[in-house]
Amino acid sequence: LAAPSLARRDRKGRRTPVVVAFQRAAPAVVNISTLQVRRRSNPFSQMQNPLADQFFRNFFQGGIRRRREQSLGSGVIIRADGYILTNEHVISQATQIRVQLAGDKIYSARTIGSDPVNDLAIIKIEADAPLPHLPMGNSEDLMIGESVIAIGNPFGLQHTVTTGVVSALGRSLLEGGKAQGRNPSDFIQTDASINPGNSGGPLLNIFGELIGINTAIFSKAQGIGFAIPINRARRIVNDLIHFGKVRKAWVGIVLQNLTPRLATRLGYKSGSGTVAAQVLGKSPAARAGIQRGDILVEFGGKRIASREDYLNELAGYTVDSNVGVRSWRKGKILKKKVRLSSIPIALADAIAQ
Repeated sequence: LAAPSLARRDRKGRRTPVVVAFQRAAPAVVNISTLQVRRRSNPFSQMQNPLADQFFRNFFQGGIRRRREQSLGSGVIIRADGYILTNEHVISQATQIRVQLAGDKIYSARTIGSDPVNDLAIIKIEADAPLPHLPMGNSEDLMIGESVIAIGNPFGLQHTVTTGVVSALGRSLLEGGKAQGRNPSDFIQTDASINPGNSGGPLLNIFGELIGINTAIFSKAQGIGFAIPINRARRIVNDLIHFGKVRKAWVGIVLQNLTPRLATRLGYKSGSGTVAAQVLGKSPAARAGIQRGDILVEFGGKRIASREDYLNELAGYTVDSNVGVRSWRKGKILKKKVRLSSIPIALADAIAQ
């Protein structure tokens, strides 16, 4: 007879921070389903064989056969007027996008902008009333070992919650020594389970704040999840909403990896790095006072050990960003602020080559 009364008294203690975080974030997490219609040409149409072409024509509908492919992913509403942040690979090449909210209401969505380099996209739905949304938090102060929560739709199972810890920060996803086609660095690694269908969903801290966008592009991961830091996403979301793409930022500096011989010649004894081989005139770098021979130490607060590190960090910034840069020159550490600009039209062709 006392058991029900005891359960009621203990119910408040069962409402853990994970429960609170999920209840806060869940209404803003959506299920995204996409439809792709691909065309395949008749492989026999190029054989110059009238008999084969005639025989297979009915099977290929006059030389073209359509194949419908469906995929599932997740997303998070970041604004009350229906803007949704997700992975670019979730909606890539989709001919139709459908979004299902937590209350099972379904909307058609349109793509506002996408960035394959950072694997991020913005889609939008039109609703009659303001939607529950989850503002972007801060991923800059994440600690290895702190608890995190992933919400998504793995294998179509809606609003699945998994928990874990931050296993590593600034992680690169390299397979066979090569990047997997998207930006290969700066991921949050977690042991929270992230499977196909989780892609594009939120990674939360214990307070239910949005700190990352889950991604499931690492084919060999076993019990390892990865998320794009929300601070990186925040920098490019504005461009995706207003321009439909990321405006590629320009610094005007040509870097080369620091060899032991070059380090000795410059008197640099702090290990690996990258050196300014050229600073273009009237460029953001030149205006900030960066000179040829300076050794880049940090870009945007991130340690730069190679030219690849620099390019990966630069890819997460847009035009008009103010980026803190630390460089070494003749035994001194210099701190600069560089305001990034767009690539001048006169230089665009030369830089592209």
